Amino acid sequence: MTPPLLFLHGFGGAGADFAHAGREVFEREYEIIAPDLRSAERKITHRQFAIDMLALLDARGIAKIKAIGVSMGAGTLLHLATRAPERVEAMVIISSTMHFPEQARAIMRQTMHEGQSVADWLLHDPTDMNFTAADLSKVTARTLVIYGDRDPLYPVEMGVSIYRAIPNAALWVMPNAGHGDIFGDTQPTFVATAMRFLR
Repeated sequence: MTPPLLFLHGFGGAGADFAHAGREVFEREYEIIAPDLRSAERKITHRQFAIDMLALLDARGIAKIKAIGVSMGAGTLLHLATRAPERVEAMVIISSTMHFPEQARAIMRQTMHEGQSVADWLLHDPTDMNFTAADLSKVTARTLVIYGDRDPLYPVEMGVSIYRAIPNAALWVMPNAGHGDIFGDTQPTFVATAMRFLR
């Protein structure tokens, strides 16, 4: 039986985005589950996305999962792995954050999506993305933290903090890479690194 691998996309994206991030390589070893997260509504949170994913796993009869999440998808995985640590065996989190730093908030305030400010949607609940080191210490999954050293939203120090807080974590800082930079020229290296880690 082919083991499942959950892909969670970033803000404004869709599950189909992973076709551009080496999905066909992962499909050689895993059954890919790549849902579209709920559309951006004012009351939707990363926490709610995680609850949705637990319901999806239950409906599929999946007791434990490996997962890859980018940005918003990575934040969802942090909620999933702290809410139900026993459900996540291993995860790769790309461009995640413990909280929204001011540099991210400033960019979000200037970004519009479907007639509303991204900041209105992502920042309305200050408890949603507000992880402490103690929160992340509950994660039992083997975790690969991937950060670009040129990420305009989250400073690379945030990636280091996540890496230090999660007990069984590894850190890969991608040189000259931005936010969620796993497509294009960086894709082959990302795929090889993630596959090796997930094995």
